[in-house]
Amino acid sequence: PSIESNINTLKGRGQPLSESTRSFFEPRFGYDFSKVRVHTDGKAA
Repeated sequence: PSIESNINTLKGRGQPLSESTRSFFEPRFGYDFSKVRVHTDGKAA
């Protein structure tokens, strides 16, 4: 399979950042991290 198809297969999986992590980093970076997902399974790099 192509890299693009592998990425699309995994899209949307993973866990969102915790509220405490978001509340710490968002004001410091000036960015909304609500769509960030953390991947920790065997396919994660």
